Amino acid sequence: MLFNILLFITLAVSVEAKAKSSASEIRTYDDLTQLIIKNSIVSIDDLLTHLPQDYKNGHALIYSTQALGRNLVSPRRPRVLFFGSSGDFMMTVNSHPSGGKAKPGDIEKLETIEFVGDKTLLRELEFDGMHSPLSKTVEVNPARCLTCHGADPRGLWDPYNMWPGVYGSLSRGRVDFIAVNSQEHRYFQDFLNEKITNPRYSFIQHQYLNLSQVDSSKLLIPYDPNMQDAVVLNDGNTTFPNQILGMIIGDHNLRRLGRVLTAAPVQRRSKIQYLVEAIRRDEEAFLAQSGFIDLKQMKFECSGNLADFFPQAKFRYTNFP
Repeated sequence: MLFNILLFITLAVSVEAKAKSSASEIRTYDDLTQLIIKNSIVSIDDLLTHLPQDYKNGHALIYSTQALGRNLVSPRRPRVLFFGSSGDFMMTVNSHPSGGKAKPGDIEKLETIEFVGDKTLLRELEFDGMHSPLSKTVEVNPARCLTCHGADPRGLWDPYNMWPGVYGSLSRGRVDFIAVNSQEHRYFQDFLNEKITNPRYSFIQHQYLNLSQVDSSKLLIPYDPNMQDAVVLNDGNTTFPNQILGMIIGDHNLRRLGRVLTAAPVQRRSKIQYLVEAIRRDEEAFLAQSGFIDLKQMKFECSGNLADFFPQAKFRYTNFP
């Protein structure tokens, strides 16, 4: 299927919100700072208590990473990457090393990524349980973040349909899943046991079903009883959070790519125009098949809008076989 082939190469789904941000949403870094100030937040535990549930529902669980703070990440205590219902503003939260709540004086870092137009803004807030993290200057795109994200930073996420080190590391159609009796499945059982007593995961209330238990009408690819069963992940919004996250980051990265290419010679830009057009056509076909439901008024539109950055070709994508 063309969709799978192209999405392996680059994730290119445009994600746009139809409605304006409401008071219950976190869509920008400013929204986060207002939440911190309004509620006198001094610890990550305080922050989690005040995050709107709609924002917490959109998340991914990362149990192995090469990112900053990787010493705090394990299968039993995965990092939570929140992306909410829009994906405009994301942040990551680790378990406290004790498995409990932070005490005054404990230093913890909160990493954020904000997408503003075609720009990516990285920040790191420091919590100590006594003072507001905003009492210190919060640098935008600090050097230690750019080491991985690049000098002209971009979002980082593996392409469809495999995410090693993320629970629900495999995906087909509209489900991210964990193969039963796999190493990841054993890791996940450890996490579920940890989650019972670890307050950092108390917001995760969603039931995880085996693929064989999911209503077949909701699956793009029907479950085959002859295949190994799998645990289907659900972040509160969807059964394919990792795929959605990839689409969101892919969209923002393509906006960045559009900016970069507008400064490139026309010959270079024209070389990838047909790729963009093909992705647009295939995205339309995928969404038509999926019966995708709006996530909190989030509208998935064609990444082919990026073709506006490119010179017009003699044959448009409708001429493709």
